[in-house]
Amino acid sequence: MPPTQPAGCQRYGPITIRQRKLQGPTSGSCIGAKSNNAGLVRGFGSGDFRVVVTSTTKEREMFTGIVEELGRVISLKSSGSGGRIAIGARKVLEGTSPGDSILVNGACLTVSAISGDRIEMDLLGETIARTNLDSLRPGDAVNLERSLTPQSRLGGHFVLGHVDGTGTIARFEKAGEDWALEIEVPAEIVAKLSSKGSVAVDGISLTVVSIADRRFTVHIVPYTFHATNLKARKPRDTVNIEVDIFARYLHDFLSRRGEVPGVSEEKIRRAGFNRTDRR
Repeated sequence: MPPTQPAGCQRYGPITIRQRKLQGPTSGSCIGAKSNNAGLVRGFGSGDFRVVVTSTTKEREMFTGIVEELGRVISLKSSGSGGRIAIGARKVLEGTSPGDSILVNGACLTVSAISGDRIEMDLLGETIARTNLDSLRPGDAVNLERSLTPQSRLGGHFVLGHVDGTGTIARFEKAGEDWALEIEVPAEIVAKLSSKGSVAVDGISLTVVSIADRRFTVHIVPYTFHATNLKARKPRDTVNIEVDIFARYLHDFLSRRGEVPGVSEEKIRRAGFNRTDRR
């Protein structure tokens, strides 16, 4: 049975990918032109390849896990099959139009309407089932981030906004000048985490400090604590979790080969992930 699709934008349909090696030096970035979803990928594997993606839907957005603004929930209407959320915001509305994507507590949502300082987004049933958005109430603070542009600084790590599931805060306490946050998650999520690896918690890019059984710990610096909704969090609260995309792909790849659990350096080498050009 294939892995469950994480919740997120979920707006991409059947695609066809063609690639060919380019002759001579090239430059570019991993972004698609909206007219034909064509982009240029440099330095992926050995050599440069042009990747042409033909799709009936918009290209996939990406985020960094650096919260731009705290928004406030105005209203939320939801059922098992979907819903709609309205949020008060300002900064993330700059340059944003209906059809663009906003990361809301780590979930990628598509903007449906904008009116003044009010932004509205529809919720899919899968998003409601897999995230903590359904528990929001008017006045609650939510972490907001616009999707990356070619000029964006990548201050965190690559975040897709496809939430893997939720975790429960087990411990949240002061640790010197910082805060220690311990979260309990399902076994299928903790299996994809690694010490010193990245994880997105409610859309915030954080570094895993330690892992024990089904719990992992991250440390929160004062700026992040005060600039995000973490300052309102307490034990037993539910938070959205997205594992690092590279760890997710590696785990799923090895799972299909029947080599998880028990991932070792030797298994990773045999899977071909240690190839480097030493010329």
